Amino acid sequence: MSDLKHAKAYLEFLRSSLDAREKRPSPNDANATTATPPDSTPALTPPNALAMPVKPPQTRFPASSPGTEPGMAPRAVLALWSRFTHLYGNRFENAYGPALHESGELHPVAATWAKALGGFTGDDLARGLRACLDRNDGWPPSLPEFRALCREPVPPPIPLCHRLLPRTLPEPDSVKQARREKGRVALDELKTLLRGAIAA
Repeated sequence: MSDLKHAKAYLEFLRSSLDAREKRPSPNDANATTATPPDSTPALTPPNALAMPVKPPQTRFPASSPGTEPGMAPRAVLALWSRFTHLYGNRFENAYGPALHESGELHPVAATWAKALGGFTGDDLARGLRACLDRNDGWPPSLPEFRALCREPVPPPIPLCHRLLPRTLPEPDSVKQARREKGRVALDELKTLLRGAIAA
């Protein structure tokens, strides 16, 4: 009889440990008021789930997204907008709108220009404005076109015929003297042949 009691107690222990691992209330638990919905299946956890470290949730976007990159200050964007207005008049503002809201924040288009031109220096922007003045077409550039105008021009490659060839070292005096002696001997042989031909 005692063996039957021990077997029942062991069976209850196994059921309670299994329910604890599956995070389900045991049927003997009187405080269990909530039950698992019939349409959802509980997720099975491995036996060593309690010992496994909990990983933090991964973000969908990287930490260095384009929205966190530094850009131009609103004051610099406003100055650039005024320069474009001086160059193109109402055409620029009709195409891209004003730079700032009444609240002082950048418009979406101006904010895009600020992010795209954040890596350029003042000299680069001045180079782009001078290039806009030299275009003489009367229409404001797009953002990619202005970025291309701000970049420093790359010099064209040097043609192959204009490249400097490696200089040869001068000949030593001994080599020059030997070449002259060899030429003198060949000339004497030619003279001897010519004399023999004339005498014959």
